[in-house]
Amino acid sequence: MSKILNIAVGSTHVGYELKLIVIDYLKSKGYNITDCGCFSQDYIDYSEYANAVVKEILSERSTVGILICTSGTGAAAVSNCHDGIRAVICGSEDKAEIARKHDDANVLSLGAKSIGDDTELVKSIIDKFLST
Repeated sequence: MSKILNIAVGSTHVGYELKLIVIDYLKSKGYNITDCGCFSQDYIDYSEYANAVVKEILSERSTVGILICTSGTGAAAVSNCHDGIRAVICGSEDKAEIARKHDDANVLSLGAKSIGDDTELVKSIIDKFLST
């Protein structure tokens, strides 16, 4: 396992089901998870949970964050408004690796509508992001 041990995870209502899969997967790998919401499939604005994940990272309670919204774009945009946050949208392992190696990304933003159905791809992107 890498040096990353504490991960903040958040999603919108669109990404809620994928968030549950991601949290279970990360816990099975031994990571400590802070679930920043949302907690149901009821509508929620992406900025609410994105800011909650950012708060966890800036307070240093979490090393990195994972955000899940419809496309990944809104969550990344809100996150990148904060100094010290480098959020990236990744749809492949190579993008996740480059984001960590060259951009020192600390937030991975995923699109539930674009890659959410391929949970094995999601897991491989997360693995690459966390191990780079």
